[in-house]
Amino acid sequence: MMTDDAPLALPRWLEAVLPEEKEPLILRAERPERNNFIPTLALDSPGGGSTTYFYSVEDLVASKKLDGHDLLIDPSALELFGSGKGHLKYDPGKEGYHGFLMSYTDARRRKALEQGYGHFLEALTAYEENSEDFYSAWNFVDSHPAFWTAHEIESYPWHWETTGYCSKIRQHVSRGKRGFRVELSGGGHVEHSTAHGRPAYSEHYGDWRLEAQGGTFEEAMVDFAHRVWLSFDSEGNSLSEDSFPYEAPEWIRDLRAAHGDED
Repeated sequence: MMTDDAPLALPRWLEAVLPEEKEPLILRAERPERNNFIPTLALDSPGGGSTTYFYSVEDLVASKKLDGHDLLIDPSALELFGSGKGHLKYDPGKEGYHGFLMSYTDARRRKALEQGYGHFLEALTAYEENSEDFYSAWNFVDSHPAFWTAHEIESYPWHWETTGYCSKIRQHVSRGKRGFRVELSGGGHVEHSTAHGRPAYSEHYGDWRLEAQGGTFEEAMVDFAHRVWLSFDSEGNSLSEDSFPYEAPEWIRDLRAAHGDED
């Protein structure tokens, strides 16, 4: 079980695309030495280069000093201006609305990714202990890093969708003489920008190895999870197709033969 104090090594492919963590602005409170002193908020620039003072959170937000920067709120500011809560409340000047100012830093974004990966590793352990269980199969697939996506990696490199892949699996149901047949198909994230302008890591490809089926949705999902387990390692890297134990479909064999002829 992952704890808040224990950093977790992220998948190496993810570390390779994440930027260096930016230093945030630091917001702290300066306590008055005498009762007639007005408490102030002190906004320190990264590296301690300069400090700007404000008498209220409203003044701070209105100054636009936070625009384009990350922010780390010191416990002193939370205690003095936020009543000890994890955020600072302010009046945005719009009737019926309340503003909330919270810390937002690359360190927190990294922690969120670590928690997402930790959730997957727990799901992996549960799946390997009982690979025939539908619930374990679902959680294993739904959080697998092979399917993590970033919707705009250049502008928001820390923002990743680490769960929810099961809702994107293609589904087909047919009915024959022997009853219903459920077919599921999917594939890992695309690591590069595609020809039609989609950014890297924003969509999934089709993988012949991930073509599962069963008499029920639950059976098909258990089959799909097994195929994922055979196709990707625990970091989300695709394993060699040569090691996949099931025979490739005819259209894949034809493609390979045509490729071999071209060589």
